[in-house]
Amino acid sequence: MRLGDKNNLVFIKNAAAIYENSPLYFGKGTGYIDTSLYGLRCNGDENSLYDCPHYPEEADPYHTHRYDVGVACMDIRLVGGSSPMNGRVEVNFGEGWGTVCDDDWDNNDARVACRMLGYHGSAQGLQGSSTTGGHGFILLDHLLCTGSETSLAKCPRSVEIGFHGCSHVEDARAVCHN
Repeated sequence: MRLGDKNNLVFIKNAAAIYENSPLYFGKGTGYIDTSLYGLRCNGDENSLYDCPHYPEEADPYHTHRYDVGVACMDIRLVGGSSPMNGRVEVNFGEGWGTVCDDDWDNNDARVACRMLGYHGSAQGLQGSSTTGGHGFILLDHLLCTGSETSLAKCPRSVEIGFHGCSHVEDARAVCHN
């Protein structure tokens, strides 16, 4: 699959990061290359990559791993609150749980976080941890969600994953309602 147009990647509904040059991030691929997946033009409603329209004429004629694609997915949870519906927002990209910094954190960001957890009512984004601060990585900062995104991974942000200027006293919190 060639990735000249990021709009082709909507099939990855909860991806946190899409790596066009994935060998740099994940290491070089080996083995069989399914050429039927070259030139995908998914719209996001497909159940499988094989359901997407594709254009095999865009295939790499040498069948190398030059155009391999990688995806990192994200889990989310609320920690340290008085109920499962509130607490410090923590995310996991597969390497362990980390927190979200409260820079620019607001109700729109909390709405997206709560929706990811299955809560579809109103949401309140709170700044500054009133519970014991998190520990470990601070993974997200400066999220600028509109509130309509299906994942925090799809929210615009002004810094890349893992970059921040925060300490854990600035951990973002959310209060979710059904």
